[in-house]
Amino acid sequence: GTASSAEVFASSLHDNGRTVAIVGTRTYGKGLIQHTFPMPDGGGLRLTVAEYLTPALHHVTKVGGAQFDARTGLWVGGGIPPDVMCESSHGIPSHVGGDLCVGVGLDILQEARSTLQEQQQQHLRLKAVHVGNPITKHAGGMADAGKQGHYPSSNDL
Repeated sequence: GTASSAEVFASSLHDNGRTVAIVGTRTYGKGLIQHTFPMPDGGGLRLTVAEYLTPALHHVTKVGGAQFDARTGLWVGGGIPPDVMCESSHGIPSHVGGDLCVGVGLDILQEARSTLQEQQQQHLRLKAVHVGNPITKHAGGMADAGKQGHYPSSNDL
């Protein structure tokens, strides 16, 4: 899975409505920034100095319902869950369509594009009906307009 800054990037796009869908597997859930301080005996002290937050102010480590494991001292089960689960170990070959998850992502984008085009066409049809409707062109005054089912806008005044 993806870790650290890539998780923040993906969650930023998602939290701000800039994704159609996140495709893949749950991210690693490593939202910690740690620094190792060398010790005089050759050992080291690893100290967490910061933690990544999503734009919605959720801790990346805990987003996916992570639980603290007292035995290991680690958070387990965190990370950003995908909208569409897709596991592929093929990587991205030179032929983009050859990767299963890239293909799934492209299918999702195509479906979203088709849906958006249908919505835009429906909006244009409704707008054309509204513009061509004689009730909207009624000039009998505000009282008559309300009775006809057309409520005046600032354009009618």
